Amino acid sequence: MSESENDPSRAIVAMLALNSEKMPKPSAVVNALKLRLPDGPEPEDIEGEDGTITFHLGSWIAAISMMPVPIPWSELEGPCATAWWWPDATDEMRHHKNHIIIALMGEDESLLSRHIVLSQLVAAIATITDTVGVYWGAGGLVHEPAEFIEQCDDLTIENSLPHLWVDLRVEENDDGSLCFFTTGLDAFDQFEMEIERSNQSAEEILDLCYSVVHYLISSGAQIQDGESVGRTGEERVPVTHRPSKWDADRTVLSLEFH
Repeated sequence: MSESENDPSRAIVAMLALNSEKMPKPSAVVNALKLRLPDGPEPEDIEGEDGTITFHLGSWIAAISMMPVPIPWSELEGPCATAWWWPDATDEMRHHKNHIIIALMGEDESLLSRHIVLSQLVAAIATITDTVGVYWGAGGLVHEPAEFIEQCDDLTIENSLPHLWVDLRVEENDDGSLCFFTTGLDAFDQFEMEIERSNQSAEEILDLCYSVVHYLISSGAQIQDGESVGRTGEERVPVTHRPSKWDADRTVLSLEFH
C-alpha cells in the first residue's frame, strides 16, 4: 500500500484556471453534470453562496469554490513545461487571473470511480466557464480544456484513462540509458512506480508502464515485493519495493526492465 496517510473518505481535487471571476450558477453546474452523467447519481441538497457550491452526489459530497487569484505559478511552471501533449500550456496558463477548486469527498467502492466522477464534474464546469486550463494537482498534470472534455466523453470504469490523472515520465540518464517514474499513483493508494535504468526505447517503456498503471488503478490490486508484471502471459518483468531514486524516504515499485 501507499505510504501516505490516506483516508478513504479524503477529498480528491482538481482546479480550473480561468480569466474571469464569474462563478457559474448552481443550476447550470447541475444541468451540465447531468448531461455528462445521465445515469449517475442525482445531485441533492444543492447550496450556493459566497462563491461556493456544494451538493451531495450519492455517497459523495461535491464542493466547488471560486478563488479570485491565479493558481500559484510555482505549482504550474513545471507541469506546463513538461506537458508535451499540450505545447501551448505555458502560454495559455501563465497569465490566468482566477481559478475554481473542485473537490469530491466521501466513501466509495473504488478510488477509480471517484476519479471518473470528479473528471466528469471538471469537464462539466469547463464547458460553462472560460476555462483556459485544467490542473490535476495529484499527478502534477495540466490539460487543454477542449481535449480534456473530449477524452471524458467516453470515460467509464471499463474505459479508464490513467494519463488524465497520473504523469508517466521517461527521462535520459547521464549514461544515455532511460529512467521512468510516475506521479499520481499515490492518490489511488498505490506506490509510485520507477525504472532506474533501461536500455529499452521510450515507446517500449511507456507501453509497459501504461499497462501496469492501468491494471493498478482499475483493479486496486497491490503488487508485492518480488512479484512480476507483464503485458502478456509470457512477459515477466521483476518488481521490487525499494526507496525512490529521488526520495529515499518513499518506497516505490521498482521495475527491472532492462
